[in-house]
Amino acid sequence: MRSLLLSPLLQAGYPLCMLSTQYRMHPAISAWPAAFFYSGQLLDAPALAATRDGVGGRAAPWHAHPRLPPLAFWDCREASAQPLTMKC
Repeated sequence: MRSLLLSPLLQAGYPLCMLSTQYRMHPAISAWPAAFFYSGQLLDAPALAATRDGVGGRAAPWHAHPRLPPLAFWDCREASAQPLTMKC
């Protein structure tokens, strides 16, 4: 995908400049773009990488609960939509 998006720019002579370190995403979230777009060369900032051990960084206290990890997917195909009711 990267080559399709950047090919016209590279062919026009624009230099390729890619991130080497990301500072915002939890490592569990940054793992996919790092592998897919950066061939594993995008690193997490040291303050974020500390969360891999469960200490510091972007870890939130509720991430210790098994149902509240930093990244989760829920299968919603079988769910039914319910109207939102506001109570003031």
